[in-house]
Amino acid sequence: MKKLKFIPILLFLISSCSNSDTKNSLISGEWNLSEYYLIDGIGITSTSGILDYETQITHKGENLNVDIVFSEAPNVVNSTGIYTSIYTRNNSNNTDTSSLTPETVTPFNDFTKWSLENDILSLEDEANNLIENYSIIELNENTLKLEYQLNKIVTNIDGSITEDSGTYIITFIR
Repeated sequence: MKKLKFIPILLFLISSCSNSDTKNSLISGEWNLSEYYLIDGIGITSTSGILDYETQITHKGENLNVDIVFSEAPNVVNSTGIYTSIYTRNNSNNTDTSSLTPETVTPFNDFTKWSLENDILSLEDEANNLIENYSIIELNENTLKLEYQLNKIVTNIDGSITEDSGTYIITFIR
């Protein structure tokens, strides 16, 4: 009778392992970047804790020509290619829209390792001791859709502080 009590636990453990293995298998292989954009991008600039202004931020990738390969055993990631980055900030205290000159970007090139746990894809840059976490919002044979939370704090030349936030959506296809 005691043996029967352990069967559900054993089945749960087996299904958990196979679910993780399945996701690893789905991620493994070559992917092509098809979408890269920021939603709800906001920059808040303050001096001495007092709000100076809020900025609406847009950021998107165009001319996407990026391949990323996820290998298993060991979990290695390799990226090649470029895209054009279009970045715009629109101040709330005036109607001017400033746009940085589009630049060619080589994304994900610094990452060397990857891991997956609970629908979080972690990419590691060993040289700079950096790990970035991406939430998987869609994963199947043909699509890998990731979400990345932007939380960046910058001290400006004038001593003010800008806090940028938003959500990047990054989609790869096979």
